[in-house]
Amino acid sequence: MLGAGLAIRGASDAFPTVAGALDATLPLSSGDVGTTVGTAVIAATCVTVGRIGLLQAWVEFAESTDRSNASVLGALEGSADVLLVAALPAIGEEVLFRGVVLPAIGGVPGIAISSIVFGALHIGGGRSAAFAVWASAVGACYGVAALHAGCVAAPAAAHAMANLASAMYWNATRAEGVKMAKETASDAGSDSD
Repeated sequence: MLGAGLAIRGASDAFPTVAGALDATLPLSSGDVGTTVGTAVIAATCVTVGRIGLLQAWVEFAESTDRSNASVLGALEGSADVLLVAALPAIGEEVLFRGVVLPAIGGVPGIAISSIVFGALHIGGGRSAAFAVWASAVGACYGVAALHAGCVAAPAAAHAMANLASAMYWNATRAEGVKMAKETASDAGSDSD
């Protein structure tokens, strides 16, 4: 997605008017580092808190998340792999959706359309419609972050941080679940003695 986003950005620079819309792209970064970092941290925090709440309250979302994380995170071999898997898709998706699609449409309609498409593309790989609804809401959060900060760096950083937090939470809770299952099995075995 990073390649697609950068190609579209390049094409929009070379051909400034495609239906009069693609001449508007968000810059990758802005000169206001404080706003960019602050916006990224706030957006990542909102997404992470929301995700943890939904994991506990919405069974279909939790199951979908677990299937997806098991297929992606289960194969990784260390924290460097987790960092790459958290950051690279986030950067590519944000360059495309918040750097190109959102500004091409503009404002609230741009946030809505880019978020709905973003969510729809998150179906598959073990993820259900419940996950797509969540991804659409998250896309809207990243869209607001992009417009507030005036650049793609804020939503890209927020997305990467939220992905990393999600991976860490999944690994911690999955490990706790395995530990609890082993303790339950052990207790059941000692009860039969």
